[in-house]
Amino acid sequence: MVEQINETDPQKSLQALKEAFLKSGFTYSMAATAPEAFLKGRKDGDCSTLARAYVKIAHEYFGIENLEVCSKTKDFFVPGGGKVLDQNNATGNVDGGKHWVFTSHYWVDSPIGSIDLLFLGKAANESAWIDQTDEGGVDEIGYREFGKYRVYEAKYTGSSIADRYATDLAAAKEGQESSKADLEAMSKPGQKSSSGWGAFFNRLFD
Repeated sequence: MVEQINETDPQKSLQALKEAFLKSGFTYSMAATAPEAFLKGRKDGDCSTLARAYVKIAHEYFGIENLEVCSKTKDFFVPGGGKVLDQNNATGNVDGGKHWVFTSHYWVDSPIGSIDLLFLGKAANESAWIDQTDEGGVDEIGYREFGKYRVYEAKYTGSSIADRYATDLAAAKEGQESSKADLEAMSKPGQKSSSGWGAFFNRLFD
């Protein structure tokens, strides 16, 4: 990732490093991967993977010290979603990719400004984030409220993250039923699942 960066100016090095991350072929999985694993070639993870790997390279390879990982640990909602650094072109994890929900978020504060690597290296746009205001459950389905938005837990299996959550209760129920069916199929001896986690485990144990 850094072999082609020959800049001697720290700010130019940081800019070139940001561009290298954006071309890295990263897949956003919503699950953290250690920065060391990312630097050894693994190309999936979450925003903390990206931020920590970026700072690690800046510190240890370029010797640039005045930058740090920043974080928000309170759940928040991003209405309207938005493209992120993801090989699958994810635009959200709510309602088929229309919005984002995060339980935490990580970005970098650096000499070239705020760098939100997940959101394509732009400055962290905290003004667009709506903090969680309430939580509860309906028909055994958990939800969180973010101002006027109520977001239900939905489909928790499968390779796509676009429908992990839903603003519609019926859609959330449908997603959870789909996930239960996936898990039941996985638990049956000799039963094959053609998609999602079932397919993953089938390949793993074949």
